[in-house]
Order: sequence, then C-alpha cells, then structure tokens
Amino acid sequence: MSFKRNSKGHFVKGNSEGYTSSRRETIKGKLTIMINEDDLTALKKIPDWREYVRESIKLIIKDHGD
Repeated sequence: MSFKRNSKGHFVKGNSEGYTSSRRETIKGKLTIMINEDDLTALKKIPDWREYVRESIKLIIKDHGD
C-alpha cells in the first residue's frame, strides 16, 4: 500500500489514508519536552508509549492541580 507523501516524506494534506485513532476523546494539545537521547530511545521501545505519557500527565494534574 502506498500513501501519498510530499518531498519531505510527510503525508499530503487531506490524505484519507493517514493517521486514525480509536480514542474516545479528541487530542488537540501538543506538548514538547526535552529528554536525553537514551531515555527517548528506551521510551520508544515501549508499545503505545504515548498513551502512557498522556496517562502520567493526567495523574500529575490530579495530584498537583486545583
């Protein structure tokens, strides 16, 4: 299967074959953090690591929020 991509390898806008999700809630925010390269490599080896990070952020907010 071939996806439509531009010269940089990114999906072409409006491509119906791009990212899809089965999440109930829509993700609108974006967070960028700096971590060392070894931690990033180890993190990316964890299946569904982004979901773990999202859940960890929710716990931090719950413990330290208003």
